[in-house]
Amino acid sequence: MLGSKDVGAEQAENSKRNRSSKVRNTQIDCILRYFLNFLENITSFKKIRDELDCETMFENMYELYTEEIIVYSKISLISILFNLNFNLQQPRGLTKEFLKLLYKTYKDELQDDEKTKRKIITIVVSASALETNHKAIIKSNFYTQFKRNINDFYA
Repeated sequence: MLGSKDVGAEQAENSKRNRSSKVRNTQIDCILRYFLNFLENITSFKKIRDELDCETMFENMYELYTEEIIVYSKISLISILFNLNFNLQQPRGLTKEFLKLLYKTYKDELQDDEKTKRKIITIVVSASALETNHKAIIKSNFYTQFKRNINDFYA
């Protein structure tokens, strides 16, 4: 009997930790959402982008995109990456994993958000200027998506 009380107490403690973790994650998501919205707004102005270290910011936003974040924050990150992309000295190398995450967002999470989808395509097309990105773009299904888009619009 004593063992079942210990198991019940342990389950209650785990449940309490999970609830606490969810509250903390929700708070972090809320703060992140407003911070990214702020960054999205300031990076939309060329004069401000000219004063920023866009290379480092792009790298940081790229890394943040690979974290577990809510869709709204992903949309802001895509807009920030899109804005910063105009001030990069050269295209950025993108990993296959990042491109797969980006494609998953494009395909599964943005069904009706054509504006953000176009921003994603622009980021990927810019990255395709680097030959090292070609394989990753093909493996992430963006190449197939490009062909599909062209056929849909011009066929």
